Amino acid sequence: FHHMLGYCGPPPLTLHEILGPGQEEIERIVANAARENGQISREIRMYRQDGSPVDTVMSMNRIDVEGKGMLCGVIHDITERKRTEERLAKLNECFLEFTAEPDRNIQRLTALCGELMGAACALYNRLTNGTLLTLAHWQAPPDFNPVDSPDGHICHDVIKGGGNQIFVVRDLPRTPYAETDPNVLRYNLKTYVGVPVRCCGSNVGSLCVVYHRDFVPTEEDKKLMGIVAVAVEVAEESKLASEFLRESERFARSTLEALPEHVAILEEDGSIVAVNQQWRSSAARKLSVLQSPVEGDNYFEACNSAAGKEKEYAGAFAAGIRSVLRGKRESFSMEYPCDSGGEQLWFLGRVNRFSGDGPKRIVVVHENITELKRAEINIQRLAYYDTLTGLPNRLLLQDRLRQGIKRAERNRQLLALLFLDLDHFKVINDTLGHAAGDQLLRQVATRLNSHVRAYDTVARMGGDEFVLVLNQVTDTGKVSIVAKNIIEALSPPFEVSGQEVFVTTSIGIAMYPTDGTDGERLLKNADTAMYRAKERGRNAYQYFSAELNLKAEERLVMETNLRHALEKGELLLYYQLWQDLESGRITGMEALLRWRHPVWGMVLPDS
Repeated sequence: FHHMLGYCGPPPLTLHEILGPGQEEIERIVANAARENGQISREIRMYRQDGSPVDTVMSMNRIDVEGKGMLCGVIHDITERKRTEERLAKLNECFLEFTAEPDRNIQRLTALCGELMGAACALYNRLTNGTLLTLAHWQAPPDFNPVDSPDGHICHDVIKGGGNQIFVVRDLPRTPYAETDPNVLRYNLKTYVGVPVRCCGSNVGSLCVVYHRDFVPTEEDKKLMGIVAVAVEVAEESKLASEFLRESERFARSTLEALPEHVAILEEDGSIVAVNQQWRSSAARKLSVLQSPVEGDNYFEACNSAAGKEKEYAGAFAAGIRSVLRGKRESFSMEYPCDSGGEQLWFLGRVNRFSGDGPKRIVVVHENITELKRAEINIQRLAYYDTLTGLPNRLLLQDRLRQGIKRAERNRQLLALLFLDLDHFKVINDTLGHAAGDQLLRQVATRLNSHVRAYDTVARMGGDEFVLVLNQVTDTGKVSIVAKNIIEALSPPFEVSGQEVFVTTSIGIAMYPTDGTDGERLLKNADTAMYRAKERGRNAYQYFSAELNLKAEERLVMETNLRHALEKGELLLYYQLWQDLESGRITGMEALLRWRHPVWGMVLPDS
């Protein structure tokens, strides 16, 4: 997070420093997440240490930790994605505003390329009859000569180089072009980025941007140049064919094919006008009914044909499209899962309207967000599951207990809570080491899981303590069978660090509703019963009873008073002599500590 915001070490971050004007928005998100007890995902603009903006997606999930509500968040930097989307949106807007005049379209594309690339100047040069002509330019110097000799000119080399590779020349004053191309020194050019433009199968021109500084284009920059160059190519060919309608469709097609997302264009009635290559690949793999129809199909009919798990998602997405078509909303988005050969993928489906006065059309985009969802799921797993054994932790156990108690109350059934503690686990841990102890705990968790039903819960409380929640219990006899089975299941030796280790367990059992009507009371009473099982010799189970509770309370009072006995002067020393009965000699003595309580009198040692 610090690296994303440009900090080298731990910074004194505050919401105002990170969010600037967006502070109020994040505060609303945090409040909503805390209030709704669910997941909230929003796009938020943050700010780096140098003040530059960072676009992010923040996903927040409310969790309870030891009864205290906390928020767990995942933040992803989507600055590059947003930058790409903004670029594509401007390109799309440019394409939609094309006229029947190809030269005017090329001028727009050249200017847009220079603007989006942040260049000092942008040019489109065409090689015609041995002369290099500048047909379009953006921010060209006032004395710029649009007609030039191709010899030694960088653009000429780009055109004659063949292929469609991006041509990048840095530190121009130190290259041979400083002598052969007069524009280099005349206009103090430092970096040149160009791409050839083809027409009728051969290179006819070059689209370029130049800088007065050093510049290294990114892969996204190169893709952008390629997309604009393709659009210029289409404009060049439209000049020859004079069929603007056909060529404008090629503009859109070129843009669609360059997008990494799955994109389709729909008519108002749901007919699919065009899809890109990513969409066609998805349709061939039959990932989802939401991405299966192709050109000529009706999207609404495809959604209506969905079955099983997909029916709900398809119905919701089709309803979202119709709401956009009817003008009820500007856009619509929805996350949904799909299965790919046993692997679950997640997609974000987005719907937007085409602007303009033409026919109503919809752009449908499906973006693969599987990695983002996996990160969110991993965060949730860390919050609710024990990292050592993979079992539910105390937090998730409390939630399962609440649900189980509500279900038992509704169905008038019993619920059993079994509190397990491994006998003499500390000896194993101290003898073989903590790594061996961890290995043993994982094996114990596996055996416990194999002796419960799918709708029961096995959780790890911490240390060597485990809890089982048995739902839909009809009588205590079946609970006793489960307890006996667990004791027997843990009886065979465990192989830990190459050694055989034997483990026994003491189990305390509390029943809903007789021993408690809430999770906290059931846990406390089962824990009390477990200690009674240990007192009886371990490797046994013990049901909770009121008598056990009374003894536990008496023991607690006794221990509390004993802790203050020394400071209150209640402890006394007695000396017992040892005497030889035959000789009458004193052979030794022992010192005995006695406790005289002001209320109870002399307390017996065994109590």
